[in-house]
Amino acid sequence: MNERLKCVVGNQKETIERKNRATRFLKAFQAELLAVTMFCLMAPASRAASSLTFSPSSANFGSVAVGHSSTITVTITNSGSGDAQLMSAASQSNVFSISGLTLPMLLLPGQRASMTLTFSPTSSGSVSSSIAFAGRLASGTYSVSGVGTSSSSSSGGGSSSSSGSSTGWSLAATPSTVSFGNVTVGQTNSQTVQLKNSGNASVTITSTATSGSGVSLSGMNTPFTLGANQATTFNVNFSPTSAGSVSGSFSIYAPNTTVSDAVTGTGVAASPQLSASPASVNFGNVAVGSSATQRVTVTNTGNASLTISTVSTMGSAFSPSGIASGTVLSPEQSATLTLTFAPKSSGSASGTAVVASNANRASISMSGTGTSSSSGSSSSGSSGSSAYSVYLSWNPSATSGVVGYNVYRSTNGGSYAKIVSSVTNFNYTDTSVQAGGQYSYAVTAVNSSGQESSYSNEISATIP
Repeated sequence: MNERLKCVVGNQKETIERKNRATRFLKAFQAELLAVTMFCLMAPASRAASSLTFSPSSANFGSVAVGHSSTITVTITNSGSGDAQLMSAASQSNVFSISGLTLPMLLLPGQRASMTLTFSPTSSGSVSSSIAFAGRLASGTYSVSGVGTSSSSSSGGGSSSSSGSSTGWSLAATPSTVSFGNVTVGQTNSQTVQLKNSGNASVTITSTATSGSGVSLSGMNTPFTLGANQATTFNVNFSPTSAGSVSGSFSIYAPNTTVSDAVTGTGVAASPQLSASPASVNFGNVAVGSSATQRVTVTNTGNASLTISTVSTMGSAFSPSGIASGTVLSPEQSATLTLTFAPKSSGSASGTAVVASNANRASISMSGTGTSSSSGSSSSGSSGSSAYSVYLSWNPSATSGVVGYNVYRSTNGGSYAKIVSSVTNFNYTDTSVQAGGQYSYAVTAVNSSGQESSYSNEISATIP
């Protein structure tokens, strides 16, 4: 199956045919070249540093009843300027578990991934632990904490027969304490609570009540009857109207009995924040009459939604696309802005892209050089160096035991020749290409014994 990708090489746009190729080599360590991006650079770039950041910065589950569980979704962001190759994530305590994260994973600068953390306490008491991340050019730990609690109960309305068998009912609410942590002012968070009658007689729930600013109940209409050994669930809601801590409660009333639980939470001021990554782009040399594009990730890094009002550029050779006015970004949500440089004359050009919102403005510096069509490539005389380079990147092999990758190149339709061995990253820049050449590339995976997989699919580039 063929898949067509667009890439920019030098000063021209070329269409790349990606083709699957297989050979007689070992299939057990096959690498898949799923995502390949090519750029024409004036000089090979030095390796940049990656940096993992998390939102929220730590996970506090509050109080969770023993035998129950609570989940928190965490966003992982590569906020550095280099690729982050994440290989493993491990919980340091068996009461915390990880789901939703497929490893190994390659995070490009500005790229995000999410995981779900679950706290399932097995006993009462506080627990503090961490999630350990490891990989090539990316590592770190993430703090997690929670409190295991036992359920609170109240019973009544019962009597005993002469045989001693109980004829009463018993009510219990689980969890015994509802803790919301931080909630943005103007937003509502909900937690589910179970009410169970563990006795052998029915009981009528007559009414409910709450205390504390922003605390309310939903999903329970009174009066109703809860049968013997039956349970029902309802929601406790926290909707802070101002910043600050709230200590409240809810109560459930039955004849001669009240079941009450504490409710705590903290209202935090709404603070949406718009950011752009990268904050500057350089288009390099672009021939007059042609164009080049760069992509920028625009993210709401705050705790409340924001609305983008305008996207504009300053500099006649630059233009924006990809984000419309009125776009709403929720917390941690991103959108992609495409910037285009189309020089109308030779010489250096600079400008600024501005993304404005009801929260703040994010600015991106832009630069590039317009060149005449005859100066798209240059020669360095006897030094033999190339003004062009081809950047390759690939997804890591899913096969265990892989310790590196070999890169092969075919020049002007010839046979493959290995140009580099044992690459431990997931990218490589070929700086030995020449103007007017046609090149094809493939990658193989290598294990610790030196055994090599078959070729990945092929990718091609034509240098102008």
